[in-house]
Amino acid sequence: MGISKHERAYGVIRGRILDGDVRAGLPARPGRARPRARRQPGPLREAIRRLEAEGWVKFERHVGAQVAPLADKELRQTFEVLALLEGCATALAAPSMRPKDLARARELNEQMRQLRTVSAYIAQRAERPATAGLARSL
Repeated sequence: MGISKHERAYGVIRGRILDGDVRAGLPARPGRARPRARRQPGPLREAIRRLEAEGWVKFERHVGAQVAPLADKELRQTFEVLALLEGCATALAAPSMRPKDLARARELNEQMRQLRTVSAYIAQRAERPATAGLARSL
């Protein structure tokens, strides 16, 4: 048996959120997803309710469903998970890495350090001290 309409709609909408096609604060209404997902309203409403229960979407009275923003705590935890995954992947790759692979990894690491500095600066200029502090601490 194939995947249900609800599951398919859920996968499309969640995928668009994760890919950044639909960002925090933007409407996550069934009508917005219908042309792309070609879904019926019922399964889309079910999918949005599920996304709300999982914290991907928030529902506000007189506004409707919107993509939920990540709180600083959630963002920090997300980056902690990414750091753990990168560490694990590095440990698994280390035995087969050649000197040129290590040199490239060092280059990428330095680029990430520079981007963190840029992110902190931009957040500070946007008057977002908590975000700037978070960027500096990563």
